[in-house]
This record gives sequence, structure tokens and C-alpha cells, in this order.
Amino acid sequence: MRVLVATGAFQDLTSAQTGAAMARAWAELGAQCAVVPIAETGQGFGRAWADLVQAGPTDWSDVEVFAADGGMALRFVDENPAEADEPSSSERLGVSVAALLAWAEHDGLPLPELWLEVPAWTWGDGGAGFWHATRQCHARLRGLRLHLVTTSAQAGLQLTGLRGITAATMHTTGAHPGELLAADQRLVDWCTSMGDPALGTTQGAGAVGGLGAAVLALGGDIVTGPREVARHARLADSVQQADLVVTGYDELDFGSKGGDLVPVVTELAESAGRPVVALARHNWISARELRTMGVEQGYALQSEDQGEAEVLTADGITAACRTIAGTWHW
Repeated sequence: MRVLVATGAFQDLTSAQTGAAMARAWAELGAQCAVVPIAETGQGFGRAWADLVQAGPTDWSDVEVFAADGGMALRFVDENPAEADEPSSSERLGVSVAALLAWAEHDGLPLPELWLEVPAWTWGDGGAGFWHATRQCHARLRGLRLHLVTTSAQAGLQLTGLRGITAATMHTTGAHPGELLAADQRLVDWCTSMGDPALGTTQGAGAVGGLGAAVLALGGDIVTGPREVARHARLADSVQQADLVVTGYDELDFGSKGGDLVPVVTELAESAGRPVVALARHNWISARELRTMGVEQGYALQSEDQGEAEVLTADGITAACRTIAGTWHW
């Protein structure tokens, strides 16, 4: 029997560590197991990519960086928002990217692909700060495969128009319609200055405070963490070779429904006709609802009265999975 494990991270464990702990329960029964690290934006994407390509962390002041011959994954969190009377800007991210590109060139590090993961931000400048800070690097950025890694919700946002980020923000703050129109027009003008007046209404242009627009203008794309890791790992091919697919999400509930991660795994498994078992520390979704998500059965590895204070270790995951593995083994 061949078992494929593609799970998110549980608590302090990485995706790879969590998956290995789950896989051990099936391996003890003689199954051939493969573990593919996979993670969402802001929940270990960079670490999952690094484990996948065996990249090492690089010491850098403002950002978390994983570098390998296949490319570089950069995680940036805007933890220093501007003062209330100053507009926030994506400039600091651009400065970090420009410095990293210079460092990679100086050290002769191949950089065919670059992933930018920005799980938190305060700006809404349409990527203007990033664009200007990387101006000297535009040719280099256009020459590599550039990806902005975000959530599916962000990846669907426009920058301008009735569905743009200005409209969404100002409607919630009760701003005057005139202010809304003026702010939106500034973003339209900004897109025009980047070479494409229609860029603002492109899906994904509004992602991450409008950083998506700058990335798209540089020839990049907007992706989600799980789909990008799945693509890079050729997860679809691995699913085809498996008899059973095991996925996992820290908390399975009606609010998240496995986030962006579980749907990626179930979609690939459904295409290949493979059953999916979902594991979680806590599962609040009924078997009937899980089946509508493409999951044959879901299991909680901790009881309902065990909260965040009780850490689920790798050995604890393996122990909790042994009964499940016995049920799903042939």
C-alpha cells in the first residue's frame, strides 16, 4: 500500500515534521509512505518550500529568507506601521528585495524564481513604494519568475473600481464618496504610470494592499501558498501514485473548512480517484459535511477538552494515528 501525506503544520511542528509523524503510523504497518510539505501563506509556506527543496535559512535583518539553487522564498511582515498621520508604504519590502537581489548577484547565487510571502501589512499604496524601491532591479525581476504568495481571498481582489481596495476600505470607514473617488482615481493613474490603465481591475491587483498590481506589472503572478507548493512538488503526480491520501489542518471547523490547503489536496485526489482522510487536532465538521469537501473521513487527534495549552508532539501524533492507520490500511 502506498500512502501520500500532505498536511499543514500542527502547533510548533513544521509541515514536514507533522507529516512524518502521521506517516510513521502507516509505515509501522508496512505501507510505503511519502510526505510532501505543504502550507498556507503566513502558516509556514516558506518553511514548507525550504523543506521541499532542501533550502537553508539565510540570516537577514528585516525578512525571513530561504535560499537554494532553485530560487528564494522571502517572508516579510510589516511590523512597523507608519504613524497615524503618515501614509503607510510598501517601500521597506522593496528595499529588502533590492538588497537581496544585490546579495544574490554578488555571491553568484542562481535566482530563477522568487516567492514573496507577505502575511501582514499596513499599506494600501498599490505597490508604489515597492515599485520605486526596486526601480534599479526591474529588469532583473522581469527576467525571473516572480510570485506574490497570499491567500485565495486576497488573490481575487481588484485594486480599483467598485470592487477595489479603496472602495472596500472607505465603505467600512464611512468616507465621503468624493474622497473615495479621488483615492480610486489616484490608483488608476498609478496603474497607468506602470504602463497598463486596465491593470487595476485585473484579478489579484488588489492583493496585499495593492502590491499585487506592482508584481503583475513586473510580469509576476499572484498565487496561494498550498497551490504553489503543490505545483513545485508536482503533487498531482504523487497523488496518482498513491492508494490513500492523508491531509491535515490544525483546526477543522466550519469557518475555515481547511483553509486554502485542504481543497488543493482534495481537488487533486478527486481528479485521480483517490480517497482522502483528513486529520486535525480538533475536528468540528460532521462526516456528511466533510464528504461535500471531498474528504472520506475526518479524525480529531485530541479530545475536545484538550486546548492550546496541551502540546501535541510528534510522538503524540503518531500514537493518535495508529488506530486510524489500522482502519485505513489494506
